[in-house]
Amino acid sequence: MNEAEGKMFRYEMGAALLDAADSDTWFDELSEIGRRHDFEYTIFALSIRNTMPFESAFYRGNHSTVWRKIYEQKHYVRIDPIVRYCQSKLTPLVWGSERFVEPEEQILYEQASGFGMRWGVTFPIHGPKQEVGMLCFATSRKSEEARRDVVVHMPKLGLIRDIAYETGLRFAREETSSSVPKLTPCETECLKWLALGKSTWEISKILDRSQATINYHIHNIKRKMDVHSRSAAMMMAVKLGLIEVDRLASTPCFA
Repeated sequence: MNEAEGKMFRYEMGAALLDAADSDTWFDELSEIGRRHDFEYTIFALSIRNTMPFESAFYRGNHSTVWRKIYEQKHYVRIDPIVRYCQSKLTPLVWGSERFVEPEEQILYEQASGFGMRWGVTFPIHGPKQEVGMLCFATSRKSEEARRDVVVHMPKLGLIRDIAYETGLRFAREETSSSVPKLTPCETECLKWLALGKSTWEISKILDRSQATINYHIHNIKRKMDVHSRSAAMMMAVKLGLIEVDRLASTPCFA
């Protein structure tokens, strides 16, 4: 694929995905692109923060809903070698049975194969604002010819990954933001100082509020996050991207 063909392909694919009115229509278009490249199944997953649990990611797949339920119930995301690969790698991965080495991974593969996903190619996603995810194309076909086709079309499939990320990010943000607790400005400020190791008394002096008011905000923070301690609230806040470690490090710590 030369430069001109690449630009035309990007324009055509991007227009189809960009014009989608909602996430379901967007994913229908993405799945159709997968089918045009002889992949029966398409999976797109994107977490808007690399600290968020992968289970909370924006997820779309056109495979069996029964398989999705089994995957969730057995918490396969915790042992899935494809997910593990995408969390730390950048290059595409062509995978099959050989990728599933451990006994529990082999059980996972056998069950996935039963629902038609025998092998495929997965493209990791790592965005500039700590987004992490993957675009996966899978099929029940298992032949050397099919694998050769994937290698030939790898540049085009990589472009599809880029376009899917760019156009799907808005849906991921919309959907995952609903699962993030909404903190008031005062609660966010208290949380920041808690993360910097400040006590209730110190925060009350910094913010010029009574200790009772600070404790009230901290109680609300724990309630919204469904945790029972300040340390658990801070850990959850980092995972959800409500506070950023890098920014905390540059914040002056007043006595």
